[in-house]
Amino acid sequence: MIYLTKTERQVTEKYIEFAQRGMPGSQILNYNQVLSKNDATKVWLFGILRGTNLVYEHCQKNKIDFYYMDRPYWGISRQAPYFLRIVKNDHVKNFIDDRPDDRFKATFPFDIKPYHKNGSKILVCPPTNSISTFFRCENWLDETLADLKKYTDREIIVRDKPYNPEAQLGADGKIHTGKNSNKVKKEPIDWNDIHAVVTNNR
Repeated sequence: MIYLTKTERQVTEKYIEFAQRGMPGSQILNYNQVLSKNDATKVWLFGILRGTNLVYEHCQKNKIDFYYMDRPYWGISRQAPYFLRIVKNDHVKNFIDDRPDDRFKATFPFDIKPYHKNGSKILVCPPTNSISTFFRCENWLDETLADLKKYTDREIIVRDKPYNPEAQLGADGKIHTGKNSNKVKKEPIDWNDIHAVVTNNR
């Protein structure tokens, strides 16, 4: 049986409904209902909040194929054409497929610059609070900065995501988010002076 997990959020619930249209006979359930099913052959979920983190971990533990949906690698997700990333049994795609590039060429909005080794600065983009909580890597930034300083004397710039609500794992196992305490301003970056970008995702 194929189950799709409710997001409990109006702006993202439509993606679950869109997915169900292509899977006749599948059911949309609350996260705790999905966890109680023992006949799941495939599970669909969007994001890691409001209980979907528990579904993600449940599928991994019980070797149930799951399809994880979230914001796209590029493009707009909240209006037409509703770009998303969909990854089987993982959070991000970590391998390269040999695929036609027509959709990429038609939609990717940036010029890909030649690889270079110049630049005087290193840009570090740490994971969000929710991702840090989910993957239990709350010390990633401190550890990464300490490692970088062992090997480079270049200036290090840390750039947080501007919208980054507080997050914590509750007694119910769900990731709960609070207010956005980030005061990050989107300062322009001189990409010609960036030697490397260091970031985290799993």
